[in-house]
Amino acid sequence: MKNFSSLVFCILLFSACQTTRQQITVDYLSPAEINFPTELKRVAVVDNMPFYIDTTSETRAKFVTDGIIPEAIATKGNSTLTAEALAGALAEANYFDEIVICDSALRKNDVLRTEQILTQKEVQELTNLLDVDFLISVEEVNLQSTHYIGAVPEWNCYQGVVDMKVNPKFHIYIPTRKAPLLTVNTRDSIFWEQLGTTEGYVRANMIKKKQMIEESSAFAGTLPIKYILPHWSSATRYLYTGGSVQMRDAAIHVRENNWNEAFNLWEAAYKHTKNKKQKMRIANNIALYYETKDDFEQAIEWATKANKWAYEVDRIEGRDMSNTSIYDVMDYVETARYLDELNKRKEGLSQLNIQMQRIQEDF
Repeated sequence: MKNFSSLVFCILLFSACQTTRQQITVDYLSPAEINFPTELKRVAVVDNMPFYIDTTSETRAKFVTDGIIPEAIATKGNSTLTAEALAGALAEANYFDEIVICDSALRKNDVLRTEQILTQKEVQELTNLLDVDFLISVEEVNLQSTHYIGAVPEWNCYQGVVDMKVNPKFHIYIPTRKAPLLTVNTRDSIFWEQLGTTEGYVRANMIKKKQMIEESSAFAGTLPIKYILPHWSSATRYLYTGGSVQMRDAAIHVRENNWNEAFNLWEAAYKHTKNKKQKMRIANNIALYYETKDDFEQAIEWATKANKWAYEVDRIEGRDMSNTSIYDVMDYVETARYLDELNKRKEGLSQLNIQMQRIQEDF
């Protein structure tokens, strides 16, 4: 896995000097939805998808300019590629001690081509054979694609697009249980496009069905990672930079990654200003400072102050919110959203610490 610092800030300070706030992208480690006991250290990925024969032909794209709605076409993915991609993603994460992949499809000789969960006996035999503690099985890889080609007059060309909905299903098995420990259903999409000066060129160069299914199947194998492992998430934060010399100087310190000096300036400015809007902005910045330190108690305290000042600035008390535009109360909405996100991060931190114990990282 990556070097596990729980928070990384990418600061995008825009060139417009009159801007009073700047956007910051926050990358932080989020907990998985599943807590694996630390004794589950070795995992095998197996292909338990029913054998499937694809009888659909290469699909022709349709003109949206003809008023024809593209028909969704369902097919199955290549579960072998999905299993390989999942095993590769697990290995790259370096979270479990050992990742093994079972080379054969378990259901290729079945007469009934329907989904069947592994029996406890099968799980026990496989975990013994592969010398692992538990299994993750690929159960289904459902794909649904829409194809279309349309003229793009403003570009004087044609555009072809294939939009693929990817819906794989996975089971997690341990040998001491008769039924799957967990089921992971995921959904996402992937698309391809082709531009050309003629419709014929676009049609001829659109992604072919075989490649489309292979890439979609490999993509499907990456989808359960965020449910199974701690993963990196991104969020947008706002840093207020204008309104006083201290705020502008503090922004320079942040740009130089000197947050402590910026904090000293914000703290002094907060004590001396009587302007409610400025207090709201400074409190927001101080909350952001504490978030960089993973000090969520202080971050939430200051975000709460920012939200209370925004309540007064936007005159929320007595306002008929049903007849109020969100743009008229944007400060209150944004500070409330930030406060909510901080509370969620605080709630997830204890779970993240538990999950990271297996690689002995200190958060």
